[in-house]
Amino acid sequence: MFKTTRIFLLFFFLAFPCFARETAIHLSEQKAFDEALKKAKGKDLIIDNHYRIISDVNLASSDINLKIPKGGGFLIESGATLNLDNISLEAGRHQIFYGNGEISGNPKLLNGAFPEWFGAKGDNSADDIAAINKSLNFSKIVNFGTNTYKVSSPPKFKGGVIKGLPTINIIPGVHQLLETLYLDGAEGLNLQGQTELLGFSSVGSISGEPGSWTVQVNVKNPGNAKQGYFLAITHAQGEETSKILEGIWEIIQLSGNTITILNTSQPDFPPKPSIKSCHLRLIKTVFQTTAKSVFHLYGGILHSDGIVFHVKNSKTKDGTKAVSIAPRKNHKDNRHSLASAHFGPACGFIGAGNHGLVVGGNAFVEIEKNAAFCGNKQDGLHATEGGTIFAKFTVANGNGESGVMAEMGASVEVDGITACGNRQNGLEALGGGNIGGSQPTTFTAFNGRNGILAAKGGMVRATEAISSNNGSSGYKADQTGKIFAPKSKAFNNKKNGYFSTQSSFIDAKDSTSINNSIGYKTERNSSISALGKLSVFGNKTDFSNTHDGKFFLNEDNSIFQTNENNLPDKTNIPTSEKRGFQLSKTENGDLLFKIQRSNTEHFIEILRLKSDGQILPNNDLCPPSTFISKENKEITVRCGIITKIK
Repeated sequence: MFKTTRIFLLFFFLAFPCFARETAIHLSEQKAFDEALKKAKGKDLIIDNHYRIISDVNLASSDINLKIPKGGGFLIESGATLNLDNISLEAGRHQIFYGNGEISGNPKLLNGAFPEWFGAKGDNSADDIAAINKSLNFSKIVNFGTNTYKVSSPPKFKGGVIKGLPTINIIPGVHQLLETLYLDGAEGLNLQGQTELLGFSSVGSISGEPGSWTVQVNVKNPGNAKQGYFLAITHAQGEETSKILEGIWEIIQLSGNTITILNTSQPDFPPKPSIKSCHLRLIKTVFQTTAKSVFHLYGGILHSDGIVFHVKNSKTKDGTKAVSIAPRKNHKDNRHSLASAHFGPACGFIGAGNHGLVVGGNAFVEIEKNAAFCGNKQDGLHATEGGTIFAKFTVANGNGESGVMAEMGASVEVDGITACGNRQNGLEALGGGNIGGSQPTTFTAFNGRNGILAAKGGMVRATEAISSNNGSSGYKADQTGKIFAPKSKAFNNKKNGYFSTQSSFIDAKDSTSINNSIGYKTERNSSISALGKLSVFGNKTDFSNTHDGKFFLNEDNSIFQTNENNLPDKTNIPTSEKRGFQLSKTENGDLLFKIQRSNTEHFIEILRLKSDGQILPNNDLCPPSTFISKENKEITVRCGIITKIK
């Protein structure tokens, strides 16, 4: 039974004094409220029964310690307010507040507020969203423990700190957010969405224009697919061009077993890719906003699986970000000085006016697998100001600028990345930024400018990477940038396979450059190191070297250089212009130079430079030539390779 008074709340109070030797004070139900407070001043005031509040009650700044054991609490009727500002409140993980009235003030809490105070169950069965939102509104620190809370919509995080390691299980739906969600800190918040595997049949028609392509995907069973949900396409097998279809794309139409998605690849879409197989996952939990960013974490740890963070209809680069993980600048509270996040399977960061995911201020983010950053107006994945991202098996396709960007000392580890169809670059490292990884699964294609760019002191490591069909270069190092791409491939790029300029460096050991305008180009005090075996053919020009550029072709990076003016004259070789060559080194140190007479013939050895300097065979195809350098050194060149310097 709830007990009611007309003017003031009357309690059944047990007020214990501060010292154990004093006699406990028993206050009957008929004592006035102000008398109860007076007698309990400086002591514990224990509420061990339920009381009903029908008019405003003010406990603000009362010198009492309010304790509410299990079985005690307040029923606050609509229109009434209980003010608990600046008083000490202590209760366990059980309900203590009931009703639709208001609770105001900022009480002193030992362990933060519990969602259970407002009726949350934390058993992954009942809808706890109302209780969670009340607890977030009540206190800047909310203690969830390790429970799992089922909710029908995203909690209204508006700052504050989350304590404990809770799982927030969000039911399927396109959840509209009117305001940006953000937290100042979280010990280990896990946001869990809902996904569903689908079976792939084939790709149907593709139509549209750059930035807005409709792609029909035929599935064996559409499951619970709906318009507004998202379809994740990963592990595409077939033609190399099929990688441009990978990503997490919005479902805009559903008809039978055909799902139509919106693909935001920026350059012209390639001819219909042939996909033999791929993995399809339906993402049924979407956080969507029409104007602002979706989520910011300024401190602590966030985990998230199976959720799309979608900024819808953001038409300009307005500074919005789908998700931002970065501490506040000049934050006074050291507890919030670090921020980190873990994004698991099928997380999407879509449509932001700025970047899909931003990590900065020494924050750390781990992306486990199959996350996607697509259709953002600037970069899909952006690390800045010392931020660190570890992205495993990730897709960054169809963004307005670059798929992945690292700048200002930030680092992105990309063990398994696909970056295709971006307006500028697939991967971009600037201003001391670092992009790299140990897994040889980097694929960049159909980007408007470069597949991989390192500039202004940036560095990219891309072992066994593939970069094709880009608008400029497959790999470009500019303004002291460095790219380490051993065993990499560059083909069908409009300008260069590998391009190093303005005091930059590219390591292209054992690399392949096919069907580019220029296979390898270096200029302006830059260099390309091409040790091991090179496969170079089908380019209009294989090697181009101007303005003191260098090609290093031996282990000590000292003597062997090539210059396009010293390569074999095409008139000396009665073949088509698109001949190729291979440069390799044997186990005993011999440098081999092989050339094709035509695209259809095998490679023929035309020069062997022994480790002791002897040249075999003496082939007239590459007669030696001698010239004097600026340093008055006599240099002998054969087949574009410096063989002697006096």
